[in-house]
Amino acid sequence: MPITKTYELFKFDELSDRAKERARDWYRESDRYFFDAENFGKDVLTEHAEYHFRLRTSEPCNFSLNYCQGDGVSWNGVIDLDFLRENGDTSPEHLKQAADLAHIRCLLADLEALDYSVWAKIRRNEVRYSHEYTMALDVEVEGGPDYGDWSSLRKAFTESMRRVMPTSMRRALREYLDRKNADGILVVCGWFEEHTGVDVQLHRAILKGDAELGEQAAKQLEELLLEYVRDAARSAERAGYEELDCQASEEVVDENIRINEYTFDENGKRCN
Repeated sequence: MPITKTYELFKFDELSDRAKERARDWYRESDRYFFDAENFGKDVLTEHAEYHFRLRTSEPCNFSLNYCQGDGVSWNGVIDLDFLRENGDTSPEHLKQAADLAHIRCLLADLEALDYSVWAKIRRNEVRYSHEYTMALDVEVEGGPDYGDWSSLRKAFTESMRRVMPTSMRRALREYLDRKNADGILVVCGWFEEHTGVDVQLHRAILKGDAELGEQAAKQLEELLLEYVRDAARSAERAGYEELDCQASEEVVDENIRINEYTFDENGKRCN
């Protein structure tokens, strides 16, 4: 013979404080079970890196955010250097990262002005973890300038120097260039480096028509870019934990329970 049982259901705000805590625990556990890692990686971590660091790669990010050693965020795949060069709505939050980005952009512009094509790819050197030190980076350059005549050298050098040298010094450079006085140009470069602290090693190499220019610039870019990507990973990890803490906060959990109109028994156990 069938038995009929009647249950009294309560909305969240009708529960006692103790029952509410049990309801919150149920919601948090359910939220973890149905956690959408793909969307979290895309909507939180990748968006953070793109917005704050202008970092975009050809493959989705990797992450593990369980408050454990070895957790973190990392990327792999080809870096979109065109996107990195663009001025977005924002820039890195810290002065060091902003300076690094400016330096990276300057190097890319120099190489582009000299007819080099640049390719950068992040690769994972550790598959068990997903933090910033699991990433390595390779930079390759192809092509380069043709130093067959002084006019091509003059164009390459002035295009490179105009981004870092004040107008008054550019006039002196133009005079030396017009007279084809390479020694005079090197003197101006040395004075500029001494008084401003700006590294013009790349520009000296341009002037000398150094055959190893592309290789030197690629190595410098590789070091800068790897540290910049690691800074982006650390920042994205912090943003990820902040978002997870926000989603699990009492205010957000309570609001989501109310919106979904979940019901519970008097002890806070979920009832359909």
